[in-house]
Amino acid sequence: SHTEVADALAQTANVLTGNSSDIAALQAVFTGGVSTGDDFERSASTMGSNWDYSYSNGSGHGFKVNGHELFWETALFDIDSTVALCRWVGLNATSQTDYQVGTIVLGSAPVNPLIGTSAANTILLRMNSAKTSYVAAQWKADNTVSLYRVVSGASTLMNSASCATPGAGASLMFQAGKPGTARYYKLAVNSSTVLEWTEAGADSMVGASYRGWGLGAYIGRNESGLSQSPPGRVRVWVGADL
Repeated sequence: SHTEVADALAQTANVLTGNSSDIAALQAVFTGGVSTGDDFERSASTMGSNWDYSYSNGSGHGFKVNGHELFWETALFDIDSTVALCRWVGLNATSQTDYQVGTIVLGSAPVNPLIGTSAANTILLRMNSAKTSYVAAQWKADNTVSLYRVVSGASTLMNSASCATPGAGASLMFQAGKPGTARYYKLAVNSSTVLEWTEAGADSMVGASYRGWGLGAYIGRNESGLSQSPPGRVRVWVGADL
């Protein structure tokens, strides 16, 4: 209901005072089903029990919460890239329909190292419980956005576009599906569309087993420093049915 999404978004108001227009836009889009979110208003050495998270490699690094934001803590002399996948398992762990929207608000920009690979922030939709199949929207520090499908662990780039690297206060939105078109995707920054794409064929996964959602990151390899290139800090994450 509209009441449910309003309540979820109200909890993030103290960290979204500069993003009232984006909150209004999300409330206007939401017409049924469920909504959920995390405002990261706590301090913790991990993401917490409401998240099922995994990192592709290494140790000593990972997501932590600093009282107001989710951030990536790097380890000294750990410069290799890492992929972080984080599936929400708290209240309303899945959508009720195949039509989803995910939003994050950044507290800082992802980092582009002098020598190495750019970091990125990711929104994940249509995720299965094993985190092996999903669609992903990725905002990179090299001024690009990319749309991927992942099926049984195999990743395919569907499309990409130029986009100025988002910074503190930027609201990033990823939409999967619209009435009549299940495999339609839209990526937006501060309510301005940066990429739209309709998938040809039916390779990405859709259905009741693929209604999880969450966020992720690509943590870049930094050959010009002593630790990894981190993604942008995240102030809030919200998922909702369209």
